[in-house]
Amino acid sequence: MVNLPNWIADLLESADIKAAAKDLSKKNDGEETIGTIENENTQALWAAYHKLGEQGRLKIEKYKIDSEKPEHTRGESEEFSREMSLLKSKLDALSELFWASVRVELDIPEGNIGVRRNWEIVKTRESGIKLMGFEIISAG
Repeated sequence: MVNLPNWIADLLESADIKAAAKDLSKKNDGEETIGTIENENTQALWAAYHKLGEQGRLKIEKYKIDSEKPEHTRGESEEFSREMSLLKSKLDALSELFWASVRVELDIPEGNIGVRRNWEIVKTRESGIKLMGFEIISAG
């Protein structure tokens, strides 16, 4: 068996599926349910993505406050930029793994899809879904 990269394994191990499920939005008018995510590993990918996104949001909020302080340095801004680039790479990887897993498990080769309350996968009219105020583009 192939081991996952440590950062993914660590996130999946600490993923809170129940907490992530509570944050899923209800189905919108006009959206058609085309399946349900039953696989806990796939749910854990979403939970890990959700957790990492929240960590990023908190870092951004902290940076906004810290960057206004007179003692803020260019080095701190460069470090923040480096951290955000790595965070984006991790979020992109988790998103791709999640959506690929959903498409394979539910046999959905194409089309715009989203995840909703109770782990329902829906056909959407838009090109993505919103998570914590960010537009998440579905792979497809």
